Amino acid sequence: MLDRDQTQIGRYWLPLIILVATALRVAAAFYLGDHVVNVVNLPGTNDQISCDMLAQRMLNGHGFNVMRAWWTVIPAGAATAFWPYVYTVYLIAVYGLDGYHLGGS
Repeated sequence: MLDRDQTQIGRYWLPLIILVATALRVAAAFYLGDHVVNVVNLPGTNDQISCDMLAQRMLNGHGFNVMRAWWTVIPAGAATAFWPYVYTVYLIAVYGLDGYHLGGS
């Protein structure tokens, strides 16, 4: 069984890990800024690219739809609920306030 001192010390590890991880993420975003090259070719980025495209289309007044045949079941110009909207709405807010900058998102 843990004594009280070990439990008190253990309480500070999780916030410290979260703080360090957040600081590293923010530092990487500022370092990379708008100079990310070939995002399309990176593995695991398809959802982020799709949400980015949807956010830009929403800001340009096209609605929550795709500009071309984006996925096998979604034709060009069709309204879609295929992708989650929460991250897209977040991107709309960021792009609407700060403009289209990858570092801000």
